[in-house]
Amino acid sequence: MIIRPETPQDYSQIADITYEAFSHWQERPWRGEPAIVDTLRSGQFYDPELALVAEEEGTGRILGHALFSFLPAILLGEERKSAYLAPLTVAPAHQRQGIGRALLEEGARTAQKKGISFLFLLGHPEYYGKFGYQPNAFSLQGCTVINEAAPDPSIQERPVRQSDLPWLTRRWKELHINDRLALYPGDLIVQWFNHSPNQVKASVFTRGDEILGYARYTGDVIKDLVPLGQHAAAILRQISNQKEIALPLLAACAADLGLRARDARATSPAFFMLNVSEDPLVKRYLQEADPGIAIFPSALDLDE
Repeated sequence: MIIRPETPQDYSQIADITYEAFSHWQERPWRGEPAIVDTLRSGQFYDPELALVAEEEGTGRILGHALFSFLPAILLGEERKSAYLAPLTVAPAHQRQGIGRALLEEGARTAQKKGISFLFLLGHPEYYGKFGYQPNAFSLQGCTVINEAAPDPSIQERPVRQSDLPWLTRRWKELHINDRLALYPGDLIVQWFNHSPNQVKASVFTRGDEILGYARYTGDVIKDLVPLGQHAAAILRQISNQKEIALPLLAACAADLGLRARDARATSPAFFMLNVSEDPLVKRYLQEADPGIAIFPSALDLDE
């Protein structure tokens, strides 16, 4: 077996084994994983050297695939390089033969060479711990806020546009520069718009020509929120009528936005992080067991 970076000639085989490997994961007609791989390849931070395949020697068949996607990160208020794993795929007929292990180990070696400090993922609690990944390493929500603003009919909601990016990226950095953990979505519109065929929205909220904020959400679940402080409550009222709303922000950050908030972080043994470069800052973060918030890229909404 050969572990190597993927090439365009591998894409169709990768799509086939990804569909097959995940086809029984959930009972539903839509399978998002092959589309997620294609969408991540179109992103700003795709690196083919971090997209690995396991090739059967002699036949050229692809038996496994691991896509590590680079993301700039804030960790304990400092800039770091990170990468997330999604998905890890092994053809069903070749599972439990060490292919996943080989892909994970080569991915960690490649990440270290590229100066990446940590890898993270959502994964099976009994699997990734065997490879040094630490569970309960982050949360998908940080606080719960009281939704008490009155409806404001002057606020309009529309899809995010290319022209919004200068405002959006600047405001994101202002909001997250001192976070315990924050993952920068990117400078391209593909990292901010909605990819899901279902109910996920990626919207900008305006009053006239003024941008008030951005949110990515589905129903009452808010996946990302980038507001101007004085407009955060009004945006939340546009999104939901629920009395309390969970946000992907720490309580202190929500309070700075004028929201009444209480800490409500929720970790899981499926939320893993690996310190691949023996970075002292990553080590300290993991030892403190005070999880930051991981906002995953919009491409992963395809799995909704």
